[in-house]
Amino acid sequence: MGHAPMFANKEFAIFSHQIGLASIGASETDLLKIAAIYWYTIEFGLCIEDGHWKVYGAGILSSSSEIEWALSKKANILSLDCDLIA
Repeated sequence: MGHAPMFANKEFAIFSHQIGLASIGASETDLLKIAAIYWYTIEFGLCIEDGHWKVYGAGILSSSSEIEWALSKKANILSLDCDLIA
């Protein structure tokens, strides 16, 4: 199923479309930055909900071992900082 369920969400589809538009004419450096931010947020994202870590994204949700690692004390979880991610 991959990303199909996510694209069924109108807001996510619009968001993804905007990322595609942003990439048009972008430099190779900027494309790499956009890709890194997308990868570490949308594909392998973590958030806190009701005081508990939650995982989201097709990349992380497709692997039970990735989920286990991400929610373990071993994972190095950083605050959202797009400059750092890029």
